[in-house]
Amino acid sequence: MAIGPGVSRLRVGARVTGLVTTAFAERVVAKEDAWAEVPARLDLVDAAAIPLVALTGSQLIEEAVRPRAGETLRVTGALGTVGRVAVFTARACLPIAKRMPLAQIREAQVLAEKGNIGGKIVLVV
Repeated sequence: MAIGPGVSRLRVGARVTGLVTTAFAERVVAKEDAWAEVPARLDLVDAAAIPLVALTGSQLIEEAVRPRAGETLRVTGALGTVGRVAVFTARACLPIAKRMPLAQIREAQVLAEKGNIGGKIVLVV
């Protein structure tokens, strides 16, 4: 890897992942803000999936659902990767009065995870 002038967050040799459109290659050129350094404990294959998951979950809420004041938002599959991003994006997008979306999870997942998803009310199915 090489870095251009003005790049301050990354260093040569760093393990990075990013989301760059129309590029499937081991080496690409993109702006610094398109990249994130991969922590040593995270496998590069797993790290490569994160940007697309984050984009999918946030676009689902911001562009498809577009929650408005007075609406209640129900996110099914809230413990999946896309569902978690959707819940946290919805929290950021919803007006203050409705800041927490409904998060729907399976009964078997309740005890281990319900406090970690950011939903105001957890619907157990």
